[in-house]
Amino acid sequence: LSASFLTSGYAQAAYRLSNLFKLHFQNNLFIVPVLLKACDLEGSDFLKLDAILPDVEHPVASDYWSHTDEALKKVAEDFRAFPLLVRERKQKIESAWKIATTSNSISGYDRFLAEFPLSRYREEAQAKRDELLENRLWRRANNANTSAA
Repeated sequence: LSASFLTSGYAQAAYRLSNLFKLHFQNNLFIVPVLLKACDLEGSDFLKLDAILPDVEHPVASDYWSHTDEALKKVAEDFRAFPLLVRERKQKIESAWKIATTSNSISGYDRFLAEFPLSRYREEAQAKRDELLENRLWRRANNANTSAA
């Protein structure tokens, strides 16, 4: 990643990147960006990823590293550790999904969607949450009608 990339035609073709991010958050593809030069990532989907190598604060081309090779070595080391991060992320999603479905509550699904907004369970979580909200509204309407009668 660099400012040049973020302003390039490829990065500006949002549908290309959005499809990649969608696949990433569904655990069908894993994006591991390498931050080559300092750039403004505020509000970008890149900050939602599991990792940005070498790290968000220290791009490859920065004074933090004594030499570019040191930064690239760190990228390679972290990249080798990435499968463990992916496995841990999948476990977190599955665990959070189990908690949400066990609680079967609006707040449970809200917490899940807040933590994993683009997971493969997103649509199901939204549907279950909407169903629970609708049921709550029907109960309130019925209670109001019963009280009025």
